Amino acid sequence: MAAISPTLALEEVVQLLDDRTLTSYIVVSSAVLFLYDWILMFPVELDVVWSEKLRPLNVLYIIQRYMPFVDTIGIILAVTFVKPIEPNTCRILYATSGWMYIIGIALTEIILTMRTLALWGNDIRLTVGLTIFFLGCWVSAFYINHLFLASQIYIPSPIPQIGCVILGGEPILFLSWVILMIYEAGELMYIWVFGLSLSRMILSFQ
Repeated sequence: MAAISPTLALEEVVQLLDDRTLTSYIVVSSAVLFLYDWILMFPVELDVVWSEKLRPLNVLYIIQRYMPFVDTIGIILAVTFVKPIEPNTCRILYATSGWMYIIGIALTEIILTMRTLALWGNDIRLTVGLTIFFLGCWVSAFYINHLFLASQIYIPSPIPQIGCVILGGEPILFLSWVILMIYEAGELMYIWVFGLSLSRMILSFQ
């Protein structure tokens, strides 16, 4: 890989400012939507989750529900309010946020997988099959996420108005989303088969 110059041309700095402004708007808007969703769902959460005894599924839900508060705050600090930021600090912030993000998605998928297993009466064959399927998909996704985050190149900010400057890295993160789509499609197939068999059973009694 060619050496990366720590200096940027004027047009690149202007483009960074434009990109950072757009990114700040997107991140803050996403945070507001997330907070709005949490406010809407909190009464239901109180009745269904917090009012019950803490069981493994409740704990899993609470962790995946509240992790976005932490990584969202980190990204908002990195792209909106704290300027300038040292490259090593930027790497830590983005790596922490990236790992929390993908772990949160994986925890959500565990909950959805447990729902699918419950629909099938926790059939042992399906439990083993989905566990192997889950591990195959998510170990691959975690490895891709590791390679992506490790490949990112950070340089000192050329102006105080910009916190973290990322020059990019390996364009492989989309593969994690492809793997997620494959896993979701597999889960959907099991739910579709269950729904089809249930519909046939209902029709047979009519």
